[in-house]
Amino acid sequence: MGIYDRYVLPRLVTCCCGTKPVLKQRAKVVPKVHGRVLEIGMGAGHNLPYYDFNQVDHVVGLDPCETSWKLAQPRVRSVPLMSNLWQVRQKRYRSMMRALTRSC
Repeated sequence: MGIYDRYVLPRLVTCCCGTKPVLKQRAKVVPKVHGRVLEIGMGAGHNLPYYDFNQVDHVVGLDPCETSWKLAQPRVRSVPLMSNLWQVRQKRYRSMMRALTRSC
C-alpha cells in the first residue's frame, strides 16, 4: 500500500461516508437489520450507531485497510454489543470476497 492508499483514501472515504445525506440513508436502512451481522468493508464503522441492538445479536466487521480499522475503534467501543472488527490483508480479503460471492 502506498501513502495515498494508507493515509489519504481511508480518511477521504470516512469523510464522504459521514455526510448528512449518507447518514440519513443509514438511519433508514441499518435499524432494519436483525440477527448476526457480517459487515464486509466496514470502513470506519459508520453503521454501528444505527443498529437496533434489541434485534442484532452480534456484529462482525471486516475491512482490509488498517487505517479504517483504527478509525473505527471509537465506534466499536461505543456500541453496547460486543463487536469484532477484523483486519484482513488485501489479498486474503479479495479471496474471501470471491468465496462469498460464489456461495451465494
